[in-house]
Amino acid sequence: MQTQSGAPGFRTEETLLNAPHDRSVALLLRHSARYPIFDDFDPYQAQLTPAGVRMAEDLGRWMGRQGMRLGGFYSSPVGRCIDTAMGIARGAGYWANVRPEEKLSFPYLQPTRRNIIHFRASDPLPERVVEAMRFMLRRNGGLSTFQVFVSHDSYLACILAHVFLEPIEDHWPEFLEGMAMWREGDEVILSWRGRTKRISGI
Repeated sequence: MQTQSGAPGFRTEETLLNAPHDRSVALLLRHSARYPIFDDFDPYQAQLTPAGVRMAEDLGRWMGRQGMRLGGFYSSPVGRCIDTAMGIARGAGYWANVRPEEKLSFPYLQPTRRNIIHFRASDPLPERVVEAMRFMLRRNGGLSTFQVFVSHDSYLACILAHVFLEPIEDHWPEFLEGMAMWREGDEVILSWRGRTKRISGI
């Protein structure tokens, strides 16, 4: 399904249109649609479905039509994440060298998830959440570029739960849904489902 403006039918469109186009923006996405996971002991073998590949390519094409210039492509080392990044690049007409990064894998953030239910507004963000955000923000592609980072639903949900201080179940991302993040002065701005949050000290 597609929205009236021609973007694929997921919530990433609103996030991208709300992001500034005069600075480098980090776009953190869940991978595209995959086959079901039947083995809980080996959850990373499930690959993208043909529809998932088309979704990624459609997003890249839509970003290109919007005049969004894409910069670097980074991914969790898991195949479906790499293939999602490659599909977005292909759709946008880019030849992309997708760089796998352990900091985008769920095991990197998994220790912080155990403490989410006890996290309070007065607490500092977990160091691994801060490091993950710094990693993405440091990949600055210059003015008017979107840096694409592809990871997993649990990874994205973990960051969102700490930032927006809501139960992790309220932030469960759909396939190919993501948040945008950029610097504005001494603050970092996060955009997600029409909402923004300002954070200092990142």
